[in-house]
Amino acid sequence: MKKTRLIIVVFLFGTLFNLHSQGYVVPNGVTTNYIPGSGEISVIHDPTNLYYTGFFLNPIGKTLPTIYTNTFSYSVVLDVGVRVFLVSSNDPISLQPILSQTWTELGGAPSYVFTNGVPFYVGFYTGNVQFAPQDGIYNDPLFGWAELVNNQGVIQLLNGAVEYGGGGIFAGTQNIIPVPEPSTSGLLALGGLFLVALRVQTGATFFRATVILRSQNGNIAHAGRENAARVEVFAARNPKLSRPDLRAVAGPH
Repeated sequence: MKKTRLIIVVFLFGTLFNLHSQGYVVPNGVTTNYIPGSGEISVIHDPTNLYYTGFFLNPIGKTLPTIYTNTFSYSVVLDVGVRVFLVSSNDPISLQPILSQTWTELGGAPSYVFTNGVPFYVGFYTGNVQFAPQDGIYNDPLFGWAELVNNQGVIQLLNGAVEYGGGGIFAGTQNIIPVPEPSTSGLLALGGLFLVALRVQTGATFFRATVILRSQNGNIAHAGRENAARVEVFAARNPKLSRPDLRAVAGPH
């Protein structure tokens, strides 16, 4: 009984720990120095081995009115890959808005215009996997963001962050989204599970005790009936013994 309760308590505490899993911001999660001079914006996808994937915003021309190049094509490194979205500051970079197609995802148009000298934000979604998933959903995800700027036709990295182990990150911040966020209903459900388990355990013990007791009582009564039957059989075989002389044999004390 005590061992079962201990197992249940350990299970519940383990579940609560997972509910509060926060993740962490990976150092150097976004960089332009992974392949110097390539123009690649590199995003880490394997924090343990420091493996990066990345993408490019290549200048291709001018969209008037402008003095400097402001039109860029998008391409992605063909390995694990990273999905890139146009987002705003404080947007929650997480799976739910990605699945809801909340933002424009780069790669769906031939070119994009970024005004010279005006910073903009992009959100990242990649994964700690070996191959790019065919459905675009990473089993072990990393979420991140970068603040970029078009500096006279060259995209430069101003700031950025990538989180791993959480549920996402707010663009322009180091604030990680917990995964999943603990809710009152979730905690109540865990408490209910604990009480049900205890009730079942207690009920099972009570049931076993009742069955044993009834079984013992049944054996006593059965023994009494058998003894009484033996007396009647003996009386039938002995005509000298009259029926009023018959009496039940007492059961065991």
